[in-house]
Amino acid sequence: MPRRIERQRAIESSARGQEAYRAGNGYYIGLAEDYNAKYAIDEIRFWHFLETTQAEELAKLQKQNDWKLKILERLDRMIKKHGVLRLLRKGLEVDDAHFILLYQLPLASSSEAVKKAF
Repeated sequence: MPRRIERQRAIESSARGQEAYRAGNGYYIGLAEDYNAKYAIDEIRFWHFLETTQAEELAKLQKQNDWKLKILERLDRMIKKHGVLRLLRKGLEVDDAHFILLYQLPLASSSEAVKKAF
């Protein structure tokens, strides 16, 4: 577990200088120990994505003890029920929080808020 915490801190610190963990061509380097086989997800990237893009929604659930497990189990159930594409289009609802799982490429005429979210 300590290595996982170190890895999380490394990702958070490198979020400012994203080149530290980019593999090139817009893809990120993933490590095998970051992969959760039960839920088929790179947890480090998933939590980093939610924390940086939707901290307000995440804060709604962080009051609970098992908030991470709750999100992962809901994600897993919804993928099995509706499929990945529907979740990417519609997002993920967990209790009173709504998570956007895909930000579409903004158009040139898009607002600054849309561009910043992307």
